[in-house]
Amino acid sequence: MNDHLMQTFFHYVDLYKSQAKQYSEKKVTETYSNIRQYLKQAGILLNMYVNDKLSKLLFKKVQKKALKIISKNELLSISGYMMNQCIDKEAYEWEFHANNWQCIINNLRPIFMLIDFDCHENDRHLLQGAHFIKSAFNSSKKLNSFKDNEFPQNLISKRLKPYIYHIKSAKKRIDPYKYEFFIYQQLMEHVKQGLVFCNDTLQYKSFEADLALKIKRKP
Repeated sequence: MNDHLMQTFFHYVDLYKSQAKQYSEKKVTETYSNIRQYLKQAGILLNMYVNDKLSKLLFKKVQKKALKIISKNELLSISGYMMNQCIDKEAYEWEFHANNWQCIINNLRPIFMLIDFDCHENDRHLLQGAHFIKSAFNSSKKLNSFKDNEFPQNLISKRLKPYIYHIKSAKKRIDPYKYEFFIYQQLMEHVKQGLVFCNDTLQYKSFEADLALKIKRKP
């Protein structure tokens, strides 16, 4: 039974990772399409800088005229494209996980709550995040009720941190759904690496538990 739970847990993590990549690819295609669509307007803006009539205007007035031709967001996208900046595919992947919160809550969270993950003593840090969110859910607390410094962040690499955060009330905050999926993703990876295990299963036991079971079964 618990082997089935683990396999179902892995299935949903892999499924949402795959869907996130598909979402990202679609968003990147749309972004490039929008950039090409607004290149003509960008050309009009560039011409404004060599227009003698506009040279006498204050920059604020020029900016106001510019934003009537093209929106600020589109202008930022085009300027990034023109400066040879790559579109951040991974940012779109994590955007998907934030928007996919209902599936995380309905499909992954109940399974996670039923699995007793364990690890060796010197690897306890690998389960800090899992223990934190499980304790919160057992106490019927919402993750967004915690302050950022209460979230265990030892497993979040410097590269990943910008993706786990979101802007709330003009401040950077940890996105609870991104964080939750990150923990599930880390659990799956660590189980596959043999660093985290579930001794209530046949396939995902620790080496010691598996050995003890085989010795016990000997006549």
